[in-house]
Amino acid sequence: MEQTELEQFLDTGWMNGAELFFRGRIYRTERCVDKGRTGLTTVFSWHAKKVSEKEYDDEFTDEEKKRWICIYENAESTEENARLALLSAPIFDGKSFWEAVDEIEWLDHA
Repeated sequence: MEQTELEQFLDTGWMNGAELFFRGRIYRTERCVDKGRTGLTTVFSWHAKKVSEKEYDDEFTDEEKKRWICIYENAESTEENARLALLSAPIFDGKSFWEAVDEIEWLDHA
């Protein structure tokens, strides 16, 4: 991920349905905040194949066809705590965001 993409992702992209590609999988990050101001951060993942630059075809397994697979879920009361927890969680083949960032592509970044 390039520096400008990284800065934008860390600012707001991570909580707005960002889709990331890493080692043959797409990871979709989302954050929803309820009226009580507790936020739930989730990451869904499924298999995908790179077709061309920033273009991928989904390759769902039988289980993934039924629904996206939730691989991460965390409730935090502040946006900062949620972001720190997400970035340090080992969701990318057992690696944290920071350990995998050089291989991650942000698919929906304009």
